[in-house]
Amino acid sequence: MFDRLNNEYSTWMLVGNHDTYFKNTNNVNSLDLLLKGYSNIYCIEQCSEVDFEDVKFLFVPWWCEENNQHIRDSLKNTNATHVVGHFEIDGFELYKGAVHQGGISRDIFSNFEKVFSGHFHHQSKYGNIHYIGTPYEMTWSDYDDPKGFHVFDTDTRETTFVENPFKIFHKIHYDDMDRVPSEVLNIDFDVYNETFVKLIVRNKTNPYCFDMFVEKLEKAGRYRDWE
Repeated sequence: MFDRLNNEYSTWMLVGNHDTYFKNTNNVNSLDLLLKGYSNIYCIEQCSEVDFEDVKFLFVPWWCEENNQHIRDSLKNTNATHVVGHFEIDGFELYKGAVHQGGISRDIFSNFEKVFSGHFHHQSKYGNIHYIGTPYEMTWSDYDDPKGFHVFDTDTRETTFVENPFKIFHKIHYDDMDRVPSEVLNIDFDVYNETFVKLIVRNKTNPYCFDMFVEKLEKAGRYRDWE
């Protein structure tokens, strides 16, 4: 993947919390270790201003103890109109329905046109701040929460969301009450191939039908959970 990025695109990657070895500094990180040999992939370890056509962005890596003052000074003194970072901002949802309390105040970003942040898995907006969410599902907390990537148009300054059609986590509600086996078994099991499935049993009145249902799931190679 990185070979293709390096050959076909210019890519900027921010150091995030999962990339760092220590909690108080970004100096030891996996991006520097793995990607420093690529000429067209730029790893953002410190605040950096980058111009894309007529739009100036301030890129901000993971906010930690060591770079705290430098980030605050950069946000205060930059003339960039847009910010891209990896922030823990107060009042935004980490996952759907789970609101983060504490962290960075929204007020520090009030002078910017738009702020785009990673870190939290759920996509959300408040004012000029936009959490773009994860590009794909990672845990069950991401279930039934649209994932994908965003395209920023430097001419219109509008953002377009492109949804990822692939799902890792699925739920099947099994209910054979007042239904013949053909109705219960007439689903496309292939869509669950190599995914995690929670089989939630509402009514099981026909043990033979249920066994056939489970057998079809097993043959398709599902990673299952039972409820």
